[in-house]
Amino acid sequence: MYADVNGKQVFATTGGKPFDNSKPTVIFLHGSGLDHTFWNLQSRFFAFRNYSVLALDTPGHTKSEGPPLESIEAMGDWVNDVVTALDINDVSIVAHSQGCLVALEYVSRY
Repeated sequence: MYADVNGKQVFATTGGKPFDNSKPTVIFLHGSGLDHTFWNLQSRFFAFRNYSVLALDTPGHTKSEGPPLESIEAMGDWVNDVVTALDINDVSIVAHSQGCLVALEYVSRY
């Protein structure tokens, strides 16, 4: 799916189920140089167990518009912008490598 976040198109896979912001949402954050495909199996697992799933491509990666963000802090802000734009109230974050730093930044501030 594509969503408009700060005037840019952001891509996320949803694990094979339609995104529904009324359900608990799991956001998957990939590491540096990766994209949403890193989370194919995990995203399907949660999507088929009554969660909404967003396996995001961060700006400048694969299907999301760039430019790439230049700091972990900016990426943490961007995750908050995604959550706000999609009106998500119940969110959990799963991350890998650099995505872990982004997740920590996001959860520590928001």
